Amino acid sequence: MDNIAETCLNNDYNELRQHNNIETRINNKINEESLSYINLINFLKAFEINKLHVNYQCMMNICNVYSKKTYSINKESDIGVFMDLLEKCRREGLKLNFTEKQSNNIDSNSGSGMMFDFDILSPNQESISNKVNFEELVYQLFTIINDMEN
Repeated sequence: MDNIAETCLNNDYNELRQHNNIETRINNKINEESLSYINLINFLKAFEINKLHVNYQCMMNICNVYSKKTYSINKESDIGVFMDLLEKCRREGLKLNFTEKQSNNIDSNSGSGMMFDFDILSPNQESISNKVNFEELVYQLFTIINDMEN
């Protein structure tokens, strides 16, 4: 890659990053004014993990990407409360960015989820995934999962 192309890519990346940072700040400001969001954050305080803790990566199972805070919510009833609070925020149209740590235990033959990541190179840098109907793929996946359980 020549220096000009590399400089253009770096400039585009930095511009996108700056735009995302501004958008994140705006979302945070809107969220902070919502009672549903305040209730969610107050609930999460009891489960927050200090990143300096020796085993924090093993303990955490929820991450707030915007605030960079991690949480350990393990009781099913607490997860239910968390999901209810998230749903209230969703109904208000708040933009949140929580992730769940995905883990697998080969010994017990269990996992916490599945994720598919499609990286499709497009000549004009346009997303092609929104032009594809994934209905058949999803149907086939659920058929396979159903067959595994039976």
